[in-house]
Amino acid sequence: MRRRAASKTRTEEDYFRQFLDGVWPTEPVVKIYRIGSNGKQVCLDSLSVEMVKPGVLRIVGADNVLNHIRVQFGPGKYLLRTVYSNGRFGPSRVVHIG
Repeated sequence: MRRRAASKTRTEEDYFRQFLDGVWPTEPVVKIYRIGSNGKQVCLDSLSVEMVKPGVLRIVGADNVLNHIRVQFGPGKYLLRTVYSNGRFGPSRVVHIG
């Protein structure tokens, strides 16, 4: 007995995301969030990112990012999250700055 592959039905949101992907370039930014003691995230700033090649991103001035956060916002726990222009999230990293 053969099984039929479950077909994925596309939603209106899927079509809209595909439309956005075609209209706007997906130039990402890295958003900086402070993570509070209760786990709540508050967006503080964003950094420009350049796409070196597909799948490889480089933060402009990457050598100064942690120092920038330390001077600008002080010690704490921060989330650095890649956000593409179509609203999708990319890689993220939690950093502790003392």
